[in-house]
Amino acid sequence: MNGGIRRARVVLGFAAMAILGGTFLGAAQARVQSGADDQGARAILRDASGNQLGIVKFSQESGKVLVRASVQGLSPGFHGFHVHANNDPSNGTGCIANSSQPSNTWFVSADGHYKLGSEVHGAHQGDMPLLLLNGTGALDSWATSRFDTDRFAVADIIGKAIIVHALADNFNNIPLGAGSEQYVANSQAAIDKTNATGNAGDRLLCGVVEATG
Repeated sequence: MNGGIRRARVVLGFAAMAILGGTFLGAAQARVQSGADDQGARAILRDASGNQLGIVKFSQESGKVLVRASVQGLSPGFHGFHVHANNDPSNGTGCIANSSQPSNTWFVSADGHYKLGSEVHGAHQGDMPLLLLNGTGALDSWATSRFDTDRFAVADIIGKAIIVHALADNFNNIPLGAGSEQYVANSQAAIDKTNATGNAGDRLLCGVVEATG
C-alpha cells in the first residue's frame, strides 16, 4: 500500500512538474508575443527570416534602467546580448538580414557595440549579461532575464539595436600567465576580436529600440 502511495506521489510529482514547465514555457512565449509594455522603451527581436522570437523592455527606475528580456527559439545555452550602436537608424529597420545569405552577414547594419569612448569589450555601455536559454533544442528553448543597469538611460538607447548572438560572450576574458601557467598564446587578431566583441559569434536576433511612453 505504502509503495503504491509512493508511486502515485512520484507520478503526480512528474505530472505537476510537466504542468508547471509547460505553464512557464507558455508564459515566456506569451511575453515574447505580447505587444503591451510599460512606459519606457522596447525592442522586438526578429531573426533573419523576420520571425518574432523575443522582446526586450526598458524602464527608467530610480536612476537605473530595468531591463526585462524574453527570448525563445535559439539553441539552448548561453548567448551574447548587447546594445549595438545602429549609427544610421534611418537605413530602413536598422536590422537588415537576408536569411539566404551566410549568417555572418546578418544584421551587420546594427554596427558595433554601443559605447561612448574607447572602452574595450566588457566595459561598453551596451554590454549586458548573457542570456541562458533552457530546453532540449531550438523548438522548445526559452529564456527570461531581468536586471538593472546604470550604464545607460532609456533615452540614450532610443534608435539603438538589440542583438542576441549565436555564442556565449567571454566579456574580454583573455587568460594571462607565464611559463607552464600560460594558456595557448593568442594572436593579436584574436585579442583584437575579443576586445571588440567578446567572440560572441554571429548575430541571430535583432530589434531596434523604440520609445513606448
